[in-house]
Amino acid sequence: MSPFLLTQHFNGYRLNYADRLTGREKAEVVVAIGASTGGPKVVEKIFTDLPADLPAAVMVSLHMPAGFTASFASRLDQISPLQVKEAEENDRLLEGVALIAPGNYHLIERRRAVALSSAPKVHFVRPAIDVMLNSLAFSKHKVVAVILSGMGRDGTAGVQVLKERKPGSIVIVQDPQTSIIPSMPESVIAEGCFDEVVPFPEIAGRIVKHARDLAAGE
Repeated sequence: MSPFLLTQHFNGYRLNYADRLTGREKAEVVVAIGASTGGPKVVEKIFTDLPADLPAAVMVSLHMPAGFTASFASRLDQISPLQVKEAEENDRLLEGVALIAPGNYHLIERRRAVALSSAPKVHFVRPAIDVMLNSLAFSKHKVVAVILSGMGRDGTAGVQVLKERKPGSIVIVQDPQTSIIPSMPESVIAEGCFDEVVPFPEIAGRIVKHARDLAAGE
């Protein structure tokens, strides 16, 4: 569906999605969130707690099948102060806007916008967190990467490339003890490619802190 057809009621008026983005700044910082089994509930909690004035765009890659990501994005848009949508080709990366990878497509950064890729699966999944993070490692954005609950190693290679290419990037890992499936966080921790291990109720606050610091050049 075109973003120009997405509407929301507000004070008795219908605002299309493009109007809702009016005045938003191009993001210099991107928060990249990756999750698998057990992750969607954590993502919901994070999105509830993130402020509307977050000085960053948000990209999310979930191991979620096609047909479910659009409804998940719609739910996040309802519960979050952020503007949230399922990503479409050439959606811009704007402050306070979150883009959810559609099921069966990798979500990548391209020239300060996003692109959708049907390239082969990585770790048997598409979207893959590693693909998203790898694209951001070669972008002009400052990056906060967040690896949440999930099975396997998706995200580990991505944060390794991110740290090599952009040493100032921040990597937040969900505390495995608060993860339904701890494999993905444990894999990142085992490789030492992280800055913080954070219990899931505190993740949003750490995202905000690091996004603001990076946006301010700290």
